[in-house]
Amino acid sequence: MHNLISKLGYLSQDEIHQVKKAYQLAKKAHARQTRASGEPYFTHPLEVTQILIELELGADVLCAALLHDIIEDTSVKPSDLIKQGFNLSVVNLVEGVTKLDKLQFLNAEDAQAHNLQKLILAMAKDVRVIIIKLADRIHNLSTIASLSHKKQRRIALETQQIYVPLANRIGMHAFKERLENSALEILYPWRFKVIERAINNQQKIEQRLNDLITDLTDVLTQKNIDAQVIHKQIT
Repeated sequence: MHNLISKLGYLSQDEIHQVKKAYQLAKKAHARQTRASGEPYFTHPLEVTQILIELELGADVLCAALLHDIIEDTSVKPSDLIKQGFNLSVVNLVEGVTKLDKLQFLNAEDAQAHNLQKLILAMAKDVRVIIIKLADRIHNLSTIASLSHKKQRRIALETQQIYVPLANRIGMHAFKERLENSALEILYPWRFKVIERAINNQQKIEQRLNDLITDLTDVLTQKNIDAQVIHKQIT
């Protein structure tokens, strides 16, 4: 817990207390559950929350992220969350993510045409539900190796057709890029490696050019030569 709490300096003490309470409840509720990889299940909501902390999102979102699987996968009910002292905003977010998790895609066309509309309608009620779901998908993709190849491809295709456009639609461009890259790596591993290698090579070339410009500028300065070195990219 200390690692999580140490990143919450942007919240008030009361808000941090709420996040701690959500952490403890989620850890207890998921205590006997494991993921397909064999890891304790609680590592998943914890990592989803860590992703959202990077955006410095509010306490309600972080609490809901920690608790986002608790209604569907444990005996805890929405009324129990209220009794535990969580506000209605947190409960609504948890229920919203749970509803999204229950959407079933019969095929790619159905997913794209019908359920995407349902997702957008859910977003219209509270965009934070979608943000939590996107973070959930990002972490699931990063731990997908333990699943069968067929299931990996299904999840990657669903991500590419639904969650990437959705992230773009709500302006979550960093999430869009992470989802897009993960899906591409699963669906087209060879193509992904080629693109990744090309990007890395380009970055190395850019770094060498920048180093050269810095060295040349230093020499010119030492020689008291008033000049400006400009690196113009050719497109």
